Amino acid sequence: MSDVRPVVAHLTTVHPAGDNRIHHRECASLAAAGFDVRLIVLGPPPDQAAPGVTVISAGGRLGRLPRMTLGAYRVLRSTLRQRPRIAHLHDPELMILVPILRLLGIAVVVDLHEDPTLQIRDKVTLPTPVRLLGLVFYRLMLIVGRPFTSLYVVAWPHPRAPGPADRVIEVRNYPRRGEFTPTEPAPYDQREPVAVSVGSNGRNRSYVEMIEAARLLGDRGIVNIVGSTTPADLPDQLAAEIDASGVVLTPRQDHDGVARVLDRARIGLCLLYPTLQYVRAEPTKLFEYLSVGLPIVGADMGPTREVLERHRCGILVDPKDPAAIAEAVATILADPELATSYRERALAASVHYTWEDQADRLVAAYHRLLGTTASDDPALQEET
Repeated sequence: MSDVRPVVAHLTTVHPAGDNRIHHRECASLAAAGFDVRLIVLGPPPDQAAPGVTVISAGGRLGRLPRMTLGAYRVLRSTLRQRPRIAHLHDPELMILVPILRLLGIAVVVDLHEDPTLQIRDKVTLPTPVRLLGLVFYRLMLIVGRPFTSLYVVAWPHPRAPGPADRVIEVRNYPRRGEFTPTEPAPYDQREPVAVSVGSNGRNRSYVEMIEAARLLGDRGIVNIVGSTTPADLPDQLAAEIDASGVVLTPRQDHDGVARVLDRARIGLCLLYPTLQYVRAEPTKLFEYLSVGLPIVGADMGPTREVLERHRCGILVDPKDPAAIAEAVATILADPELATSYRERALAASVHYTWEDQADRLVAAYHRLLGTTASDDPALQEET
């Protein structure tokens, strides 16, 4: 029996080193369970890594095509230097590496944060031939990689499973208990009247509608949109509307920055268009809002509707209707008793959507792949 901790590598060319799901949830939980975790990324490492997680930069960030070729090569090269027993891939474009890694004796995990098929079909701004090519490429990678993939991880139930049922597990992207709660939270009734939206932004995430809702709110409330936009020049395209609206735009924040933003808000905005993917996917921001007790103004569709109707912790609206968004925000801000009831129900609901159970599922899957069990020392020992 060996007391050496198994090395496992998480690979991404798309996500930043501080990504919540990859770094602060999956990698951190595996490190806490006794694995030697190496996170390999393009771009700079974070200012501070989670305990037990070593972040390795394989080079600077690249544009899409160089990232899929040169970036994949750099990440592969850095991975092989770590000599891991498991390689955990977080981007569909890295699936081209699956056969190579497996033939070198490394167990391969493919983590699909989203359903690439639906994601590609939803990109209506791309020419149809480009979308078809993307679908063909992804399906080809699935077919080629299936015999070599040890495990598929999905963040929510996909309408079409990426692999055999006995090699697919769900690991939902829920926050850890207390993940975004500061030691001394700002008193809710002393916060400014801010409704916040955190995460990636774009036209199909009600970006335009939230800007217009901010204008309609006027001095009744503030809309703060936090995060990057796709395309990156979208704020420039909407400069006149932004200037006239009074909306607050905040750049993408790291993990601690998101916690600070949520601690200053009174309402969480979870607004997405009813696209093929969004009517099925679970928005991560929804559960982050619940975890800190924010009343929610959410899109009347899919998992957002199911959660808000089940727990009665917010108001459902048409995500394409700025007037409805503004009115829902104003209603909650103007009624402290209503806000308090939504807040209490959000906190009560949050216990059903925590990372801890998901982490147990991931750790157990790693043990099955390696034939290991947890020991007291804290290394992992091989079963005899």
